[in-house]
Amino acid sequence: MSQTVPVEQGSIPASVRPHPSGDLSAESIHDEIKGWLEFITEQWTPLPNPEEDLHQRRNLIEKWAAADQSFRDSYDLRASFQTSSPPALQTLPPTLEQRFICSAPVNRETHPTNYTNLLKILIILYLSQSAGGHPFSHAKAGESPNPQFPTFIAADSNLEVAGQDLLAALFLQNADFRMIAISRTGTVLFHNLAHRLWFIIDQSGLDSGRVSLVQFGPNGQAMLAVARRPFNLGEMDIGGDDDKNEPLDMNCKILDILEGIEGRGEFRVAGWGNRETWARDIERCAPGYLELEANGREVEFELESLQELVR
Repeated sequence: MSQTVPVEQGSIPASVRPHPSGDLSAESIHDEIKGWLEFITEQWTPLPNPEEDLHQRRNLIEKWAAADQSFRDSYDLRASFQTSSPPALQTLPPTLEQRFICSAPVNRETHPTNYTNLLKILIILYLSQSAGGHPFSHAKAGESPNPQFPTFIAADSNLEVAGQDLLAALFLQNADFRMIAISRTGTVLFHNLAHRLWFIIDQSGLDSGRVSLVQFGPNGQAMLAVARRPFNLGEMDIGGDDDKNEPLDMNCKILDILEGIEGRGEFRVAGWGNRETWARDIERCAPGYLELEANGREVEFELESLQELVR
């Protein structure tokens, strides 16, 4: 149901670094990458074997980034009127369109607490206070066959992918030329990804029961980041104020979490449900979960058993 993106270690050397500035206009970005576009137009011939073509694209990134400045300048000068992307970009496989990401390890054998906390977050997302249902069912976090499930980055790894490395893990290591470009000085720009809203469950989110809403600049660094409780994500103003989005006690059972919030008057929609209605809805979207949780066996619940609530 969900997509897992492995973290490639050492595929692109650490010397290939993000652009130092994230404050770039569209015109400035074009000026920065036009030489690179000319370079791959001339140097890249897509190969039918995906692995061989990936290797070729990575080599081109390294060659451009490590080249003398005079080499890059020569392409930059020839590309004065370069206004379109190389036609060969159309040969690449579809790019990840989903912006709902889990960047922490959630293998239930090695990280059972992370796994069960993830389950609680995903289940609560189905109980969104919005009348429109699950907040990601309508392309709010990008297109995906299963938008209610995050894309997992190295779910079986022991290492979290840090926020500043997220776009690199998704697009630089895969040498996705549609989403990345290399500047005239050899630094990386995520030129087609800037200013979109990403929904990220990281280790801090698993510990606190929240989803981070992040906007990245064109250099892949976070420009905005706020943590929001999952049931608030259907709201128009990205989940409301901070005082309505304090950390949740993830040591509690899921109904106790919700009942505690209701008792403290912290739901943004007054009178939003009660223990009986939440239990009924959870049984519909996560059949069997509450029984497993009551017996301390919620780690046995399968993610694939989650299903959309039809109200």
